[in-house]
Amino acid sequence: MFNLHRETMTVHRLFLRHLSVTWMVFGFCGVSTFSAPPILPLKSSLDKRQLKTFELENGLSVLLIRDREAKHSTAAVAVGVGAAEDPDNRLGTAHLLEHLLNYGCKDYPEEGAYKSYVEKNQGDTNASTSHFRSGYHFSVTHSALKGGLERLGCLLTSPLLKADLIAREVHAVDSEHRKNLALESALLLRMNWMMLEPTHRIARFRTGTVESLSGITRDELVRFWENQYSANRMKLVVITKEPLDVVSKWIKQSFSGVPNRNLAILKYSGGIIPKDLGKRWIQIKPISEERTLKLYFELPDVSGSWKTKSHLLLDGLISSSHPDGLSDRLRKEDLANSVRFSTDVYKGFTLGVVEFGLTSAGRKIPEKVIELFLDYVSLLKKEGLREYRFRESQRLASLWFQDWTPSSSVSEALGYVESMFD
Repeated sequence: MFNLHRETMTVHRLFLRHLSVTWMVFGFCGVSTFSAPPILPLKSSLDKRQLKTFELENGLSVLLIRDREAKHSTAAVAVGVGAAEDPDNRLGTAHLLEHLLNYGCKDYPEEGAYKSYVEKNQGDTNASTSHFRSGYHFSVTHSALKGGLERLGCLLTSPLLKADLIAREVHAVDSEHRKNLALESALLLRMNWMMLEPTHRIARFRTGTVESLSGITRDELVRFWENQYSANRMKLVVITKEPLDVVSKWIKQSFSGVPNRNLAILKYSGGIIPKDLGKRWIQIKPISEERTLKLYFELPDVSGSWKTKSHLLLDGLISSSHPDGLSDRLRKEDLANSVRFSTDVYKGFTLGVVEFGLTSAGRKIPEKVIELFLDYVSLLKKEGLREYRFRESQRLASLWFQDWTPSSSVSEALGYVESMFD
């Protein structure tokens, strides 16, 4: 069986204790004027960029990065609200609002003013809605950054939410939903949500359809915007080669008008897994040839543990290929070629996922893979964490951080703005 040294570190037993299988979803599938003092983030030795953080008087938090090598200027805003707050009789409201918000504001009332400006300056713009976030971002040439910030800030400050565009955008939202029906990854994600506690916000349908949004009025959208959008729930990241002091002034001019309604920061309770569900198999015939087994379980809320990242130690323990570990055992028995642990961290709860890349043999007897996993979890609970493994994880994380090279890309900006909520 597995072999673990008896040296332990009790500080992480909390996570081992919650790595329990009293309930799991077993998925067998193929997966295709600034009011706050500055706080400077830590940088890797290879990151030569200048960083600046501050908070506007309305509570909007900003991370500003100057990269003299950046090819474009990028701005990303995230609002700490999403589809989880949709009215029960209007699923898809947050998504529809995200669409309409892009089409005109008080200072730039033309429908396509924002998008047209960005595209004329060799850039791109997009927006998205998840259960707990609404995001807006753009990239433009450096000389056009000021104008881009002005337009995006205006959309968040005084959106027109034109009534004559609602019907069109409802159909656009519906089209997105129907397109997703043909995507295996989207269907699998939806299946995962359906297996969660049906009364939990994360299990809600988030896209919207013609049916769920039928008859929705501008008043309803304005009400949602007024009740859910607030500067104190927003984060902004800007990456540019322009001087920090200059861009800071642009940001203040463009975003200080965003209303601060002093709304509570949304946090959701746990209990995402139904207690009476028991163990359940879901088998799906995939389009792709991948053979994947996924195990889902709930972990404690780690959203406030961004400094220690204790939950990432589970990744090292479960995914590691060290001798006599889980991955090593599964390979020796020709059951799985890979084991990967990941977490989705939210305010209030954490969803853990263990994903096995099965061999042909493992696909025939997935119960054996689960058995070995449970044996390993039991041993981890009993023996605890070896101190040298903790030091190894610490060392590898430090090496990764020091060797990390920034890209100043749109995706990087989106990652930063999301991490600002931790």
